[in-house]
Amino acid sequence: MSTVGLVGGIERLARENLRVNLAISLHATTNETRDRLMPVNKGFAIEPLLAACRRFPLPFRQRMTFEYVLLDASTTRVRTPSSSGACLKGIRAKVNLIPFNDLAGSPLRPAPAPPHPGLPERAAGAGDHRPPCAGARARTIGAACASFNEAVVA
Repeated sequence: MSTVGLVGGIERLARENLRVNLAISLHATTNETRDRLMPVNKGFAIEPLLAACRRFPLPFRQRMTFEYVLLDASTTRVRTPSSSGACLKGIRAKVNLIPFNDLAGSPLRPAPAPPHPGLPERAAGAGDHRPPCAGARARTIGAACASFNEAVVA
């Protein structure tokens, strides 16, 4: 189940005890940056979101997925996802690094590919896994960062 981080919904889901895989669209490690990228953050800030994630009952060996879109820092002034390692401390987490599609008219630009060496490991903190990073195929089919982007000829 994927969410932008609606704290009340995460808490209700935790009470249901459904044992679903939970994915959080985090995309930033500060409220200032997340407010710009995801306006929903103005009502559901990072701190209460991560607190709800820490309380979420995960079955043994299961991890919560945190999605982080790879944007060019010159267009977003964002911190790199490497700071998410500290942000996610205390959560059994994996980080999914997602390329951003270059969208016409958007001031945001994709991060240069490939990501900086070691970035996936730093994004995961001191974890024992390398987060997946959607590759060139996702960009080719216009499906990176769930921003399905297909040219339509009329």
